Amino acid sequence: MFLAVALSTDTDAVICDLAETYGVYDYRALSVETLAALVCGLRADSRIKMRLAGYKGQELPMRALLAKCADLLALMLHCWTAKSGDPLPDMFIDCMVGKEDSEDNSGFDTIEEYEAARQRFLKG
Repeated sequence: MFLAVALSTDTDAVICDLAETYGVYDYRALSVETLAALVCGLRADSRIKMRLAGYKGQELPMRALLAKCADLLALMLHCWTAKSGDPLPDMFIDCMVGKEDSEDNSGFDTIEEYEAARQRFLKG
């Protein structure tokens, strides 16, 4: 099943990974069982596995871990130093996986602002 998902997602990435890792240039010459074993045996930082995990480009999982650590440190620093209403810092991990920040993370200065926003949210 993983083989079918990998090939339907990005055949070129599978071909490149097989050529780089195993020296296989014509994957169609292999039996399905052998091909499935080779594709499943690719490293976690192979093109196809990273694509299926949602990474853009060639970010390595270790870079994602470091980005998450930097994000947590930035949030801690923000909590210690920010004034009321300051927006939250942009997250590195969101940039890596392609998430767009579509909501306002600035917070509220008064209870009235919170209640007004809550009512807008509940009404849709």
